[in-house]
Amino acid sequence: IEQFMHQVTALSQDAGKIEVPGQKAIHFINNSGIGFDATVAMAANRSDVKKVFNLLGLGKLSYVYYLIKCLFTFKPFNLDVSTDEQIKSYENVWFVTASNQPYFGGGMKISPSSKTNDGLLELTIVHNLNKYKLLFIFITVFFGKHTQFKEIDVLSSTTFTIHMNDNYDIHADGENLSIETKSVPIKFFAIGSYWKLAKKSD
Repeated sequence: IEQFMHQVTALSQDAGKIEVPGQKAIHFINNSGIGFDATVAMAANRSDVKKVFNLLGLGKLSYVYYLIKCLFTFKPFNLDVSTDEQIKSYENVWFVTASNQPYFGGGMKISPSSKTNDGLLELTIVHNLNKYKLLFIFITVFFGKHTQFKEIDVLSSTTFTIHMNDNYDIHADGENLSIETKSVPIKFFAIGSYWKLAKKSD
């Protein structure tokens, strides 16, 4: 055991934090999203269909199943995003995701440039597109090619503050959160060196 411990290096890794006034702060390791992706995650988590897919060894397809199912009922929204450097407004937003690492939703590369040890979060905003183009873009997300589309904005910062005028689903690492998003500032923070990753030395 002692010999093994000498071969292990502890690498510092970042995390994300969500703060909403009047509510306890919530941390996430991978990503947190508001809107369509949270609605899909919530639908998948609450249904027995996901269990069936898992039994068949097709667990990753459950996300795709609910993505298509929710596509025709979800209503896009407007939001404002502020960082230390800028304020930007978006209309007809399908979802906004704060990422600490590249992947979510069973292998989708939502944030290709994210790194778990750079002290930053990436914010991906999907907006101003129809449901059919959204479905096409989701296919490209598996390969990280969606950022080439003009309807996809990716911002990088240590802190983001989001303002919305209605309540929408929000998740952290795929788990639905009981947070009111209407007319309150929703803050995402990057927390450097929040946890350690053990890696065996060469």
